[in-house]
Amino acid sequence: MLVRTQGLLRTEVAAAEVFTVAGDDKAAEGSRAWEAPLATLRTALPRFARRGEALTVVLSNHYSHYILLPALPSLSSSEEDDAYARHTFREVYGEAASAWTVRVSGDSPKVARVASAIEDSLLDALQRAARDAGVRLESVQPFLMTAYNAFHSELARRTAWFALYEPGRVCISLCSRGGLHSVRGCPAGDAWRTELPLLLDREARLQELEGEAVPTQAFVFHPSQALPSTARPLGDGLAPLTLAEIALPVTSHAQDLAMALVGI
Repeated sequence: MLVRTQGLLRTEVAAAEVFTVAGDDKAAEGSRAWEAPLATLRTALPRFARRGEALTVVLSNHYSHYILLPALPSLSSSEEDDAYARHTFREVYGEAASAWTVRVSGDSPKVARVASAIEDSLLDALQRAARDAGVRLESVQPFLMTAYNAFHSELARRTAWFALYEPGRVCISLCSRGGLHSVRGCPAGDAWRTELPLLLDREARLQELEGEAVPTQAFVFHPSQALPSTARPLGDGLAPLTLAEIALPVTSHAQDLAMALVGI
């Protein structure tokens, strides 16, 4: 989906268009699963964008990697932060993580934090696509982080599950005390609404949560099909988070319009 937004103090959608991604299911399972969506972006962007505009890419959780960094108060610089995150990614994912671009959330190292990573080759390809279309690639944001920041005011006051569904995948996070305390991606089929309570129960067991520590609410967001305000709860203890849009950041230049690609 490509979205053009406008406004500084209040961001509004000026134009939106959904594009179908044609791809091979087998190829989509490989290490470069993003090639088919990127090809669609390269075709669509030149006719959707206006030259010189700013491009913000919100990257599907299919193409993003996450880890929870344990608290390490001894860290004293962004360079140490990055080194710690890179080391932890390599421990979890192996040497493949050496070719990833890593970012750490801005929280203090005195608390657990989420780190995200994407393939260097994907970032390079996005930069080429933006350059060829005559736009500026201003930022690339993992979907989880964009969504959590947009809904933070709603989630910060609660201990709850935060589930982001995309076709084929659901990303489950534990929100508590104003932060994320676990992140896990799970395969999800067409019956994801039925499967979700079971996935949340499994996640609680993996996190060794018991009794009152187990969240009784889950906030669910489906980016390509916003739930209506009259939607029924998605099972016992589940309440849909009915926010139709994620507010995208815009630049400080009044003439710039931000755009987003959400891979679905």
